[in-house]
Amino acid sequence: MSILKLPYFSFLWTDQTQMDTWKNNYPPSSSFIKDLGLREIIENLRLERESRWIVEELLYKPCTTEAVIEYRLDIMDDLLTSDGLFQLFQKITLQIEQIKAFEAESEADAVHRSALFLQKSIIYTEVITSLWGGLENHRNEIQSQGLQKLSQLISQIVDSSVFQSMAAELKQLTTQADAIRSVDLVYHFEKITELAVDCAPGEHKASLTGRLIQASERISFLAAYEDCDISQGNSFSPLEGCLLEETQKIYPEYFQALEHFYDKYQGYPMEHLLPFSSELRFFTVMISLIKNMQQYGFEFCKPKVRAKPDKQMQLEQVYDLSLAVRLVNDDRGADHIVKNDHYSDQFGRIFILTGPNQGGKTTFLRSIGIAQVLFQAGCFVPARTASLSPVDYLFTHFQEKEVLGVKKGRLGEEAARIAEIFSKATESSLILLN
Repeated sequence: MSILKLPYFSFLWTDQTQMDTWKNNYPPSSSFIKDLGLREIIENLRLERESRWIVEELLYKPCTTEAVIEYRLDIMDDLLTSDGLFQLFQKITLQIEQIKAFEAESEADAVHRSALFLQKSIIYTEVITSLWGGLENHRNEIQSQGLQKLSQLISQIVDSSVFQSMAAELKQLTTQADAIRSVDLVYHFEKITELAVDCAPGEHKASLTGRLIQASERISFLAAYEDCDISQGNSFSPLEGCLLEETQKIYPEYFQALEHFYDKYQGYPMEHLLPFSSELRFFTVMISLIKNMQQYGFEFCKPKVRAKPDKQMQLEQVYDLSLAVRLVNDDRGADHIVKNDHYSDQFGRIFILTGPNQGGKTTFLRSIGIAQVLFQAGCFVPARTASLSPVDYLFTHFQEKEVLGVKKGRLGEEAARIAEIFSKATESSLILLN
């Protein structure tokens, strides 16, 4: 079998080099995570582990490359505009998770390994076929470079002889397997004396015990269960082993074909799909948040990407997302929040905001910082309009409770923190001092 060579593709990165550079670059300060309330925003999303991991990673380590930010924003725009595309990728994400469940196949014995590989291959071909059909159906709605590249990649796979051959052999194997209608065990006390495999189509009949329990359900707490899972993961249980041994005697051709399929296609690069699920989770999570917030009247916009040397920040009607999320949790809408405009360009880059306590200064600062973080993650921002340049680092200094026993005192402690910021900041950094 010829090995299928596929070009690099990612929903988050334009090329491998950009991803590697980002992974090796760590922000000199993580204080903005706490100060801007990013953890509270993520907590309110109530994500499972993998979704939380990818969202945290992209928010806590902002991307600094204009082309990558624009690449992600365009994909998000397509998914927000087209419900069909959004639903397609939600479905695909779940299917790819199923493929990941079969990654331990190499640890299993030969027959079990081949069976796991068969199931993995079935799901893989379903994913590719679904993507091919879905992207073709929504072709006119795709504007982003990323989804256009994905469409080309999937077409390349579907048109390849190796994929077509694999899909055809899978169909034959599943047809053979479907021909086995039932497996009956005949046993005397604890000893199985006979195993019968029925190949003739027939109606499913409940067991006698099951029918008796079902008849007594109204007057008892018993419940009938027709399915029993005897699986023990990648190793066969004794009962599975017995069934397998007898079934192999009756259907040696099928098991030979199963092993042949594994030997022929084990080198096929199905793993190229695996990163897609975590990457897509970022988009589906953030888009779900945006759609939910929009139902309460909160605006989000696709920010214009400006070059880093421009050092531009133009935000119209920006608001604090962490506060907005809390309002939505209390079933309150956008009319309960104050929005602001902010402009920073060559005519002014240093701003001093004063006002009374509880006047909204901290909220205003957070709104700017959160907008910058979301923008550099490649996400729509909480504002009516936005035009932003990426920054290399984001530094924040918000007031903290005085720690007893610190000899420097509050002034000395804060002076030390500010000194550290200015020793690490560059001309392309954003600094928010509260």
